Amino acid sequence: FQLDDLAGARERAQALGVRTVWSIDIDDISASHLHPADLGGTIVSIDRPLPPESWRWGGPDWIGHAGEGAPGRRVPDPNSIAARWAEVLGLEPDGTTLRLDRDQHVAFEQGDEGLAEIAVELPGGPAEPLAFGAARVVRA
Repeated sequence: FQLDDLAGARERAQALGVRTVWSIDIDDISASHLHPADLGGTIVSIDRPLPPESWRWGGPDWIGHAGEGAPGRRVPDPNSIAARWAEVLGLEPDGTTLRLDRDQHVAFEQGDEGLAEIAVELPGGPAEPLAFGAARVVRA
């Protein structure tokens, strides 16, 4: 998640007992990865790139594309997981959907026990869907 108030999200995560597994603060990006066991079975990255339209991890071709895509997440209890993520991100859940900046959202759907699927749509993504583990990346 790209956040303007990364410090606030880090503080909320800590107050909620959500463990940080990795964190960095450098000149063009600050980021933290939050423990999957504390957020419903998937690692969550909270980032603040500078400038906002950049994203160090995506390389120079990423400029101007940060924040695109509409991920979905299937979990055993969509309401509680959406509420948990919303607490960390400082959002008010819309049922099982989190409304993000730049007209983006993450929707949680009912799934089997454990991680069922993470789907990410990327403009200019792969011609054929890529699957690895429970993640699927498709062209938007």
